[in-house]
Amino acid sequence: MNDDDDIRRISRVEEKWSSSAEVYAVGGFKVFWEALEIASAYQMEAAFGSTPWLESIMSRIPDPAEGPTLRALSLGCSNGETAPANEFARTGRFREVTVVDISQDLLVTQKELTDRLGLGEILRYHRMDLEQDSLDSESTFDLIFAVGTLHHIRGLERLFAEINKSLTPAGLFFMREYVGPDRLQFTDRQIEIATAVRRALPERLCTDLKGQLCRDAWRPTFEEVVADDPSEAIRSSDLLAIANRFLAVEEVRMTGGSLLDPLLHGIAGHFEDDATGRKILPLLIAFEKILIREDVLPSDYVLLTARRRKDDKHGWSPPMWCRRLLRAES
Repeated sequence: MNDDDDIRRISRVEEKWSSSAEVYAVGGFKVFWEALEIASAYQMEAAFGSTPWLESIMSRIPDPAEGPTLRALSLGCSNGETAPANEFARTGRFREVTVVDISQDLLVTQKELTDRLGLGEILRYHRMDLEQDSLDSESTFDLIFAVGTLHHIRGLERLFAEINKSLTPAGLFFMREYVGPDRLQFTDRQIEIATAVRRALPERLCTDLKGQLCRDAWRPTFEEVVADDPSEAIRSSDLLAIANRFLAVEEVRMTGGSLLDPLLHGIAGHFEDDATGRKILPLLIAFEKILIREDVLPSDYVLLTARRRKDDKHGWSPPMWCRRLLRAES
């Protein structure tokens, strides 16, 4: 990638993600499956079971000292009062939570919010392009996490090597990420199943924001994805393998999306706004669970937790969970 291409990449990515909430809901209408409250609850249950997510993560971080002693690093900036970085800051166990992101506008907006919430002494915001900039080699963290950020990174090997070095000996890394097909090129099997479901739904549930009837499941062209966001899912299918190569992976939980993403994209809001849609959504979630459990489809989204790798060996053999998730779908 030459300098001009990189400038265009940064400009487009910053423009799109300066207000990430608008990516998921356009004019108040939700277009993305994860924005639906029931779908979000499904993902959290798949990731953490019945334990609240914050309690689950904090229980894995040793903290022998009293008071705020821990340091955390958020790779990517979530917006809103309940952003993960804010929730960690509220626990009283962190003396510093650093948030890095490519979008300066998003960082400024979130800093203004957290200052109003009284979290300004704990939260630190820094603009960083994870594609180009390196993590501070002199800093270590008890917790490093990413939510929907790492599938936008091409240079995964360098970044995961730096994550490993930046973890304290007992530190924890977790990511909630899309790990499905690169550039959102969903498999033919995904599209076949999702389209069959769409065509069985009432027409009013399959209309987009423009009022157009969309009976076929969503699979954008490669060119459309790159034009919209040149970083989108650039090496998403490599994430699990590279994480397992550079970190000591403890657990991977499958959190779905392989049906719901292509099925509900662009029409998701109907499954909250429409009474019939609200009744159907839990059934669609149950169907997706069956498809994943029976290996009809892989899980395109996962929660991965890992520790610092204590050796430099890179002779990696894929564990069973990775073989299953990375298996090519015909």
